[in-house]
Formats: sequence, C-alpha cells, structure tokens
Amino acid sequence: MYLKQKESNLNFSYAKLFMLCVEKANLMERDITEYNKFGITIEEVNEFVAQAYQFHGIDTDNELKALQVEAFNNREAIADELRKILREFTHRISMKFGINSSVYTKFGTYDLASQSDGHLALTAAVCIKTAEMEQVVLAEAGVTEEVQNSLVVNHQEFIDSRVNHQRAICNRNAATTQRREVANELYNKLMMLCETGRVIWRERNEALANDYVIYNTPGNKPPEDTPESPPEPENS
Repeated sequence: MYLKQKESNLNFSYAKLFMLCVEKANLMERDITEYNKFGITIEEVNEFVAQAYQFHGIDTDNELKALQVEAFNNREAIADELRKILREFTHRISMKFGINSSVYTKFGTYDLASQSDGHLALTAAVCIKTAEMEQVVLAEAGVTEEVQNSLVVNHQEFIDSRVNHQRAICNRNAATTQRREVANELYNKLMMLCETGRVIWRERNEALANDYVIYNTPGNKPPEDTPESPPEPENS
C-alpha cells in the first residue's frame, strides 16, 4: 500500500520544472551583475543548477515501478515452485500412508492453489518442522534428504522474495516522496529567483522582465499521490 504523499506545489511536469530551472538559470547568469545588487551571486545560481540536476537524476516512478513489478513476478514464480515442491513432497507420503491417514494430516498441506502467500509460507514451515520430527515416516515414504533440502531452500527463497517485493514497494514510495519534496523546494527557489529578475527589469525593460515569467498552469502534472501498484493476492 502507498502512503499519502506530500502535495506538490506545481501544476506541470517534473521534466518541465527541470527545463525551466536550467533555462532561467541561463538568464540569471546573463543578468548576474544586476542579481549581485540583490545579494545573489553566481555561486548561488550555480548551486541552484546543481540542485536541478540532482533532482533530474532521481529515479523516475516508471523505473521504480518496473523494479516493483519484477519483484512481484519473481515472488509469484517462487511461490509456484514452492507449491510444486510441497505437492511432490506430500504425494510421497500419501502414496505410502493414504491421504486420509493421520500421518499425512500432520503435514497440513491442503488447498495449496487457493492459499494466500502468508498461508503458503506457514504451510511450508509446518511441513518442514513436521518433517524434522518424522524422519522414520519420511524414510518409509522414500523422501530423501535431497527432497527435504529442496523444500527448505525454496521456502527461504520464498520468504526472501516477499521481503524483496515489499522493499521495492517501500523504495518506490520513498522515491515518490523524495521527488515531491525536492521538486517543491526547487520550485520555490525558482520562483524566488525569477521574481527577483522581474523586480530587476519591471520598470526598465518589459521584455526582459517577461523572460522571468512562469505560468504555473495545469498540464502534464506530476504523478498522482497514490500510483497503482501491481496486483496483490488476496489476504496476502
């Protein structure tokens, strides 16, 4: 789930914000002598440009969403493999003792296809723990050490894949927050510097003053506060 993000101060895209920062910084450099009279140095303008490029370098939501989808698909693939291993594991026991036997029931593997991720992880953990205590049963059923190890390894891979998927969600959410925070700070500084440029030229040169006008109008707005996440299994 995505957290509600801090509101953005601008009504245009982040790409446009970056271009405006670079464009207006060139004008400020042109007029730096006048800016110096307001205590704004070329070093401050250069720092502003560096902030703009730092902002431009933050991973986009599309890039992070791709990583999230990849983590989700990997989790699903490992879950499918875990179900397969569990079925094969307990099938050996059912062949020896019967599906309605108390021995089979101890392993608790029922309706694997309909289990949520959390339930599947718990089922595998129960099966592994029971196997540790029922080595005689496993030997009679022909369950080798290699088969047991494959279940243990895949169960851990499944747990890790769930963690990695959640991390991908959190990373995307954090980057969304970071972009919005940096964008707001950059936009506020851009407006302050451009207002200074307008003040400089307002009474002297209307054309130069208009160079610093920025229209904060809707169109190609930044991403929504709560972008769509990949589909989640129910009750996961």
